[in-house]
Amino acid sequence: MTNTKLQALIIEDEPLAAEMLIEFCSDKVEVITIARDYEQALRSIKNFRPDLLFLDIELPYGKTGFDVLEAVDPQVECFPLSAPRAAIYIV
Repeated sequence: MTNTKLQALIIEDEPLAAEMLIEFCSDKVEVITIARDYEQALRSIKNFRPDLLFLDIELPYGKTGFDVLEAVDPQVECFPLSAPRAAIYIV
């Protein structure tokens, strides 16, 4: 049995929060990229097709993490995991 790590996309506009997520989950997942806003998030989801999304709800430029979720393929299951001032969605 191989220990293949899940590939994750971090959608977070605060660099320190993104680095903390990487540190927290680095033994379980491989972070393939970090998106800083809605547009980068959609491009990264399309290009990399990650197993996991670590999703900040409060994004810049008038879009939210919920807008990202609405744009994700409706066939993809999303499981919300919430924490103070952050939410993590596994897709």
